[in-house]
Amino acid sequence: MTADELRECLDALHWSQQELARTLEINRSTVYDWAAGKWPVPPRIAAWLRASAAALRAQPLPRDW
Repeated sequence: MTADELRECLDALHWSQQELARTLEINRSTVYDWAAGKWPVPPRIAAWLRASAAALRAQPLPRDW
């Protein structure tokens, strides 16, 4: 997963880097390093992010409730 793809997934999920860190229960500096391209996103996390973002794109948040 590239840094750009990570940011695209976060945008699709409406999450900040800090929210991802909190969700994964990891230090936010780790997520910042992923987003800056300093470290690769671990494959299992990358797969989960891709799947989560794809699911939300396929079934967007309701706006009319």
